[in-house]
Amino acid sequence: MRVALASRYRTLMLVLFPVTLGLGTAVLWLRSLNLPLSIDEMGITLRHRRRVAWDSIRKIGLSRSYLDGRVSQIRIHHAGGICKIPVRALEDGQEVAKTIIAMFEQRASQNPAESGPLDRDNIIGDPRVTARRLQLIPGSRHPAEQ
Repeated sequence: MRVALASRYRTLMLVLFPVTLGLGTAVLWLRSLNLPLSIDEMGITLRHRRRVAWDSIRKIGLSRSYLDGRVSQIRIHHAGGICKIPVRALEDGQEVAKTIIAMFEQRASQNPAESGPLDRDNIIGDPRVTARRLQLIPGSRHPAEQ
């Protein structure tokens, strides 16, 4: 699946070029290098040609809008770091988000020992990570103790 930048994002780049003497366009272009270029069975290819394989992805975090529940940002935690993808910057961003989640869940269902389903915190990944995080918060209890 090929992923394109949203027309608003490209228009903003063009409008900022004369206003900021190219500096605003350069900043937006640098930010766009961390956005996905294509998604396939092997993984996600980012715009700066780095490939993130599905096997290297540990978990995926989602930020949703309070108003309509649509995904506003995807955080992909992988072996090389974290990729933050603002869905608004992508053409058909909601479909891209659904595809990324479906491909990750498909890989997770093939390797159930490596990752788990979507948990309460909108994080797809190992549920033990959430349990460890909850234990670090003073006064909090493990979900199994409640």
